[in-house]
Amino acid sequence: MLKQNKQSLRALSILLGVTFGAGIFGVPYAIAKSGWILGIIYFVVLGIIILLIHLMYGEVTLRSKEKHRLPGFVSKFIG
Repeated sequence: MLKQNKQSLRALSILLGVTFGAGIFGVPYAIAKSGWILGIIYFVVLGIIILLIHLMYGEVTLRSKEKHRLPGFVSKFIG
């Protein structure tokens, strides 16, 4: 149980690091070019879309009996 929690924490920290790393430079530039209000709207809408995609991927992962990564699930369910 402890090993699984450690692996989950490691995966989460890598995901957060990549996301924050790209956002440090990209988000301020996009907001500066589009304006504050439109930039915040983009940020919220895209955040919701990304959240839904991650939730769908999590459902596919939890409902599948085999262990796959994203390309394996794509080839299994889409073809």
